[in-house]
Amino acid sequence: MATNIQRRGTVFYFRRKIPLDLIEQHSGKREIIRSLGTRDRAEAERLARKVSVELDDAWQVMRAESGPAPWPDDTDFLEVGGKLIPFRTGPAPAPRRATRAEIEAAELADQEASGLHIADEYAEEAAEEEADKLMRVIGIVERRRAQAGQGPIPPAVKAAIAPQRASTGQPAKPKPAASEQTLESIIPLWQRDRQPTAKTVDAVTRAVREAKDPDIHTITRQAIIAMRDRWIAAGNSVATTNKKIGFVRLLLGIAKSRGLIENNYAEGAELPPPKRAVELRKPYSPEQAEAVMAATEGARESDPAMYWLPRLARWTGARLNELHQLRKDDVQAREGVPGLMITDDGEHDEGVALRLKNEGSRRWVPLAEPVRDFAEWVGTRSDGPLFPSKADKHGIVSAAFSKRYGRLLRKTLKIEDKRITFHSWRHGFADMCRAAGIAPDVRMALMGHTEGGVSGTYGAGDGLPARRLIEAVELLSLANTLSP
Repeated sequence: MATNIQRRGTVFYFRRKIPLDLIEQHSGKREIIRSLGTRDRAEAERLARKVSVELDDAWQVMRAESGPAPWPDDTDFLEVGGKLIPFRTGPAPAPRRATRAEIEAAELADQEASGLHIADEYAEEAAEEEADKLMRVIGIVERRRAQAGQGPIPPAVKAAIAPQRASTGQPAKPKPAASEQTLESIIPLWQRDRQPTAKTVDAVTRAVREAKDPDIHTITRQAIIAMRDRWIAAGNSVATTNKKIGFVRLLLGIAKSRGLIENNYAEGAELPPPKRAVELRKPYSPEQAEAVMAATEGARESDPAMYWLPRLARWTGARLNELHQLRKDDVQAREGVPGLMITDDGEHDEGVALRLKNEGSRRWVPLAEPVRDFAEWVGTRSDGPLFPSKADKHGIVSAAFSKRYGRLLRKTLKIEDKRITFHSWRHGFADMCRAAGIAPDVRMALMGHTEGGVSGTYGAGDGLPARRLIEAVELLSLANTLSP
């Protein structure tokens, strides 16, 4: 059975590490990841074997074209902490029996290095980053030995567990002091523990660098307050500042849980929000909603996304990316009523995985009468994505549309209130549900909300019975006389 395949959603992917001597030819990439385009395991295994043979052939050609191997014939490799360390074979000096302290230090460092080496599925760590982690581990061990009245790790032991950059022919980078461990160095630990999205990792990394990536041992309450004040002075809103402080609090919490620091001084450091969350975004007024409908009325054939997405959002309450990534197969009927299957099962297009905010977002939403002709339009389309678009670097297919829609609001319709965005349709849908007397659990099921943070989620399977959802949407259609 093939071991280099992995399921994402229902589609299988091929994964294989690139040999060390060919990483440069692959522009620094360390792994090949390729969609196999099938949901069948047996077929995936067959395709994976074929891809693996093709890679072997390609790598053989690369080696032939690149000339002799970069390592001498008597070079071998030793795996330490998940890294391959080159060394020369041949007559070795007489072995020396290591002391118990040396053995314990080596074992501790190797265990720490192995733990740090587990990479996040979406983040590939470069060799220099891994080497820096190992050096920080050695620093931790030496501090603990010093506290216990023991001497430093012997050079022979340190050489066995530390990265040997000299073998690469590149000069070693200057190292921070042994006691330094910065906020950014905690990010790989957080990635391993929590598996955040690449977009979230980027946001956290930017916040840490804006904070000048301090040593976690030097962060005090006063330092956190100073960070907060600098962000406010730089023009960040209270909500944005609190989000960045939250990122710092998150990383310090990881460090505290691992015994690296004693206190998380970012806890409770957020500023009080100036407004209730519901006021940060507001629904369209009837006049604004009609202006959007009128401005996009003629785009049904020339720009289907601009025509359908606002109308679907208005009558389903779905998020922009949930709608933009819809495929023809996602328009499904239940009890004779067409609806949208909002899911992260499969791919929007080849190599672009479907994405949802959380498990509670997975749901079926019946189409209200004003947009039921969407199902008829879908019937005329070919298989695949209904609104094809190139995903951004985070895999978000709606990113480009979001910018276009923003220009429609601000420049064409002159709606200058920044609280009015595409997401305002979702707020309007929630208000429509409340005004129509729809039960909170049904409203949350339609919108893909979880109930007040509890572990149970609506829409994780089939959600509420289709009949309850259909009746709620019919009630909405009756209660709201505005045409789409």
